Amino acid sequence: MAALLWPDSLFGRLAIILFSGLVVAHVLAFVWIALDHMAIEEELGNKFAAVDIAEAVAILDYVEPRERPAWLDRVSRLHYRYFLRGGGELETDLPKRRQANIARLRSLLAPGQDANFVYPDPPARRTLLMHLSDGSPVTLEIYWPGASISPWLPAALGLQLCIIAFFVWLAVKRIQILAAISHDLQTPITRMRLRADFLGDSDAKERLQGDLRELQTLVKQGLDLAREYDDIGPPTSAHVAVEASPERS
Repeated sequence: MAALLWPDSLFGRLAIILFSGLVVAHVLAFVWIALDHMAIEEELGNKFAAVDIAEAVAILDYVEPRERPAWLDRVSRLHYRYFLRGGGELETDLPKRRQANIARLRSLLAPGQDANFVYPDPPARRTLLMHLSDGSPVTLEIYWPGASISPWLPAALGLQLCIIAFFVWLAVKRIQILAAISHDLQTPITRMRLRADFLGDSDAKERLQGDLRELQTLVKQGLDLAREYDDIGPPTSAHVAVEASPERS
């Protein structure tokens, strides 16, 4: 199956190799940048959430117990809500990141207040159990929103991949042209070398001159084609020597 998908032409093989390498490098760079952005966003979000939760607990601790239910909606946020209830088994084996988060929150709470992660119900949510100064329990349910990606990022990635494909096509096309020129030059050059041993014969000399003229024509055509893809510039002294060699022979 792989042999059927592998193209026979030089252009197709070089295009697949170059395009695959560039795409892999580009996608890996894109993923690394996205993960780094998400890590920074999560770290800043955790710091902000710790301050916000500590302030909410301070408000609930300050108001009268009968007024606390009215404050729950005010201190709740889009991704987490407060409930005046307790319960749940404490989580003991916490990852390092969650240990750092709970330690940051405890450092912001007032004396007599505490916070611990408890096993959630349902398991899809994270649950944080806290106690106010008077011992009243407060449960915080966290609704994890997941990673957010801007809608324009996939479109930008697709556009960049199209640009990469276009430049790969240009590069491989030029390689194909140069390879074709080299292939066409092999035959007359080989014949010229084989007949160089018979320069004493006038007929062989005429054939050698014909091969040189053919070589000159192919070189000129190849340079004209290559100039369409790059600024090669005017012919150098080496080019002039090649063009003048048939006449000197």
